[in-house]
Amino acid sequence: MRKHSTLTLSRIEAFLEKLTKAYYKSPVDFKLSYFKSAEPTTFEEQKKATYKPIAVGENWGSNFDCAWFKLTGTIPESFKGHEVVALINLGGEVCIYDHEGKAIQGLTNKRIGNEFDEAEIKRRVYLTDKANGNEEINLLMDAGANNIMGVSELNGVIIADGTVNQAEMAIFDRNKWQLFLDYDLLFKFQALLEEKSRHKKTIIYALNEVINLYGDGSDENVQSCREVLAVELKKRANASAMKVSAIGHAHIDIAWLWPLRETVRKTARSFSTALKMMEEYPEYKFGASQPHLYQMVKDNHPELFERIKEAVKQGRWECQGGMWVEADCNVSGGESLVRQLLYGKKFFKEEFDQDVDNLWLPDVFGYSAALPQMLIKSGINFFMTQKISWNQFNRFPHHTFIWEGLDGTEIFSHFLCNDTYNSNCAPDNIKMFETANQDADRTEHSLLLYGVGDGGGGPDRKHIERLRRMADLEDMPKVEMEFARDFFQKIKATAKDLQKWNGELYLEYHRGTLTTQALVKKKNRKLEILIREVEFLFSMFGMEIYPQDQLERLWKVILLNQFHDIIPGSSINRVYKECHEEYDAARLELLDLLKEGESRLLANAESHDLEGKNGLLVYNSLSWDREEIVEIPEGITKVKVPSLGYAVVHDPVDLFADLSVTDCQLENDLIRVVLNDQGYVESIYDKEFDREILQEGQLANVFKLYEDQPITYEAWDVDIYYEEIPPVLPKLVSKHVMEHGKLRASIAIKFKGEKFELDQIISLSEGSKRIDFHTTVDWNEDQKMLRVDFPVKIKSQQATFEIQYGHVKRNTHSNTSWDMAQFEVVAHKWADLSQPNYGVALINDCKYGHKIKDNIISLNLLRSPKSPDAEADMHVHEFSYALFPHTGDHIEGKVVQEAYQFNFPMRVLPFSGKLGGGDSDYSGIRLSKENVIIESLKKAEYSDSLILRLYESSGIDTDLELTCAENIDKVWITNLMEEDEKVIDVQNDTLKLHFNPFEINTLKLKFK
Repeated sequence: MRKHSTLTLSRIEAFLEKLTKAYYKSPVDFKLSYFKSAEPTTFEEQKKATYKPIAVGENWGSNFDCAWFKLTGTIPESFKGHEVVALINLGGEVCIYDHEGKAIQGLTNKRIGNEFDEAEIKRRVYLTDKANGNEEINLLMDAGANNIMGVSELNGVIIADGTVNQAEMAIFDRNKWQLFLDYDLLFKFQALLEEKSRHKKTIIYALNEVINLYGDGSDENVQSCREVLAVELKKRANASAMKVSAIGHAHIDIAWLWPLRETVRKTARSFSTALKMMEEYPEYKFGASQPHLYQMVKDNHPELFERIKEAVKQGRWECQGGMWVEADCNVSGGESLVRQLLYGKKFFKEEFDQDVDNLWLPDVFGYSAALPQMLIKSGINFFMTQKISWNQFNRFPHHTFIWEGLDGTEIFSHFLCNDTYNSNCAPDNIKMFETANQDADRTEHSLLLYGVGDGGGGPDRKHIERLRRMADLEDMPKVEMEFARDFFQKIKATAKDLQKWNGELYLEYHRGTLTTQALVKKKNRKLEILIREVEFLFSMFGMEIYPQDQLERLWKVILLNQFHDIIPGSSINRVYKECHEEYDAARLELLDLLKEGESRLLANAESHDLEGKNGLLVYNSLSWDREEIVEIPEGITKVKVPSLGYAVVHDPVDLFADLSVTDCQLENDLIRVVLNDQGYVESIYDKEFDREILQEGQLANVFKLYEDQPITYEAWDVDIYYEEIPPVLPKLVSKHVMEHGKLRASIAIKFKGEKFELDQIISLSEGSKRIDFHTTVDWNEDQKMLRVDFPVKIKSQQATFEIQYGHVKRNTHSNTSWDMAQFEVVAHKWADLSQPNYGVALINDCKYGHKIKDNIISLNLLRSPKSPDAEADMHVHEFSYALFPHTGDHIEGKVVQEAYQFNFPMRVLPFSGKLGGGDSDYSGIRLSKENVIIESLKKAEYSDSLILRLYESSGIDTDLELTCAENIDKVWITNLMEEDEKVIDVQNDTLKLHFNPFEINTLKLKFK
């Protein structure tokens, strides 16, 4: 048939199916035996096991069961002179080992249904290039009864197997396989070309001609067929073709639909396969991110780790991404992100002598506006992702652009033009680099990540073969296999007139990840605070015994669980059981360190000859003086404590305070709170400014239970239509006066919902407008979401939300689709709605999902998705939030400082001091301005100096004096990696600093 028609294409498609079955011949079954275990066993342990026979078609396990398999057979005489392969599909993930315990390569079956290309399958193992016949074959395999995507149910599909589907050897006709690859690629390619294109017609003609020439499939006929197709494959790319840099990749989620222990084995499978591909393809290059994965290999497969080091040294393997793991960038704290970069870059430098200068976050659910500054100050010059392509409503306008952060720092940024980090290298995916690239007029370069990912695996031979054929092909981009770092240098050098994006990169999707698995988020926040307190104590009072190695190990527990499928709440139940175990163990260690640090503080206090005897010592780890109520054995008292220091308190404060309380009203000299008969707040009256804070006719602290059934990803998503169904309000069970003292008054209320009970203590303290809501919820809902709302009498087109090292403003209206899409957003310790003269902040101790539209401040408290963890959040929750009315905007009202104090309560220690003539307090470091905050104190990584991390929190440029109580020898400003940049002049233990708006500065102090 010599012309283009539907019938011709049908004939071609049928012949292609024939070719897929032509290159494996005369299959012969292997014999299989195995032994099974619930958890992985080592290579050495399997030697002692008793194996039993198993046949094709038999099931050997499920739900992450583990097994070692022995495969034995003899190559038949009839295979003599032929290339022979093993074809293995054990219904799970497999790593083949030699008999010395060396990982050889990984094997995987298909993922979900027919979603992925045949290139996703890895089942072929080369046995011999040319058989003699009668060779004995023995293979040893470590298998997991889980698909590459785990065993969980995702979108109604169970992704698990655990059945032996294939175990045979066969003659491999390499020339027919190459014909299939030629034919398959050109068939897929022609579908992309215009119907009237001559190029399309010549390809279809050649494909049809191959069918006529193929005949009996003899070697001579196959060669003739390949020569016909070679004419089409040798047509060179256009002069204006895009240039694509291709790097083999295996995106490995550290935990998701599988537990961490399975990731240990995924790294062995994926990384050994990458090395195997390097043996077969000289031009092949592979890259992997996340130092934690390399640490897994080092700890569990040291021989494989050494081979990776050698591949890096030879320029075949690239270390990618500066973070310890590919971390969530919404919920993770600022210092946590710094430590991700510090420990990530440190590992690559120490282990591989590689200074990685790119941030590799292809799959993270949004990117903080604070990141550009953190990256540039960490020696990271390039940022890469593709996740913003998932936006629900608005297409992001760039693929290559300059991203400007909160403080004005700019970083060169590139989004993958084919919208995936798991490219199958099919022609339609590669063509996207030209058809979808929104900056093709400004740059001729793009980056391609190819290979099976999410569950690991990496590229197979078919990926590489496809790229070989498309290296220089007419009507396609030109493809070159090279490292990402080479790509970044090329594109930066040649790009012109790049556009700029200012502020956060908000993902219009996966908004539920700001709330799901609330206890994980709470423990993360509390551990971030606790480890900071420990570092403060040892930095200020115990540097000579600073537990640096232990703290680094504990930091890595926090960092690991900030992986972008753990802390967001999108993993299976087992992941969270193990996460909580790790968190709890880390907390106990940190509490022990806290006690040791506090003993050093007490020793320091005694050495300073503080006045008094048998008093109480209160310490403050924040960088401004504080006057607050604290809990003491006798009850509560009000104390004043200097910055980064402590004070001795002898007697509880006995002062008159105008606090009154009934079961429906709280009042002090500044503010009055009134509850209605249903237990909701009907009035908050600012007595100082004679104004009602709540919107007229509206109730506040209203708990609303919404239907929460997103269209696709339950744990991930909150969909915009949730408000279309009116929420259910829980019913009041009781309310009564809880506390009536001179310094604090409280009302206790109890609500009952459909499947939850909520207990709350509402408190008001002397001299403060902050209203505290300490809340306990016994939560047993299904696919519901609990929010609390505060409709306030404030008119502003923008609200302010705290992020890492600063804050961002977001519109309170929905004028544009971009505004409308931000109906659920992240904030850390506070969110604020202010007019120039007055404002209201909502402060929290462990929540992140917020909504401020019009004049309603809404906090997302709890969700109850059922996939992928049916038990998500089904337990008792305890958390606190506070409403804080204030003068002026959030800066004048000192919202930042109030939120820190809410999250960092001062600690009280018993103290027996000396009766002497000294002062009754001590301040280790003082700052002249409160808008500059010391976020972290720690021992330097490579010396005994002290590291201080400070940032400007108000968005204003500031001149500052820092005074230290100890004798300073020398001070440097460093980058975030603690590399010296310049020396700072010091006079009388005081130094002067200048901060630009939201600037982060790191100081290294050497003491005399």
